[in-house]
Amino acid sequence: MTVAAPLSHVPVAELRDVWPKIRDHVSWISERTSQPWIAEDVYHEILVGNAYLWMTPDRESFVVLQVQVAPYTRDLHVWLASNQAEANAAAYWPQLLAIGREALCNRVEFESPRRWERAVPGLTVRHLYSQAT
Repeated sequence: MTVAAPLSHVPVAELRDVWPKIRDHVSWISERTSQPWIAEDVYHEILVGNAYLWMTPDRESFVVLQVQVAPYTRDLHVWLASNQAEANAAAYWPQLLAIGREALCNRVEFESPRRWERAVPGLTVRHLYSQAT
């Protein structure tokens, strides 16, 4: 497996500089997965501190993370993930767990149509079903 480049937090003050590099890909993810949000929503959530952008030094891979607090748990939610580098996306999992521990989260979670349980040993799988009303 290829080693993943390290993810680094992008401070809000630098968001405007890196956003042009990832904006089109964020829009593509939204459209491809039929999400109710647009790229500008993601930008806004990062700008106001409700989400956090982490990127590799080459800016080829990035994640947008959110800390979600519920009555008995604090989770690090991977809202968006994009990996355009050679490393397998699962290679970033140890870094995401470390970010979660640093943020005092109980777990790291994400939703995906793909099956990740073989790529990430020990992953707990929850299936989410919904139907429009």
